Amino acid sequence: MERQPVKTIPIHEHLRPRLCDTYENDSIFDKFEVVFSGDAKNVMTGSYNNNFMIYPTDPEKEVEVVLQADNNQPYVDKWEKERIACW
Repeated sequence: MERQPVKTIPIHEHLRPRLCDTYENDSIFDKFEVVFSGDAKNVMTGSYNNNFMIYPTDPEKEVEVVLQADNNQPYVDKWEKERIACW
């Protein structure tokens, strides 16, 4: 039986040069949850700047998706809200 990870995903590799800074401002203790898709083909986790990333679990696939959450609400006028409510 092998005793090594199936796949290693370097999520915060860009912070490695700033490791000392993250330790000094306690960011090193920040936690981001991880969740697997229902079919276990993808894993998703959060990051800084409202980013979240989706990675394939297949060791042969290297494609990642990085998305950013947006707190801005789209503008919908009163008439549009009523029209949507009727549907």
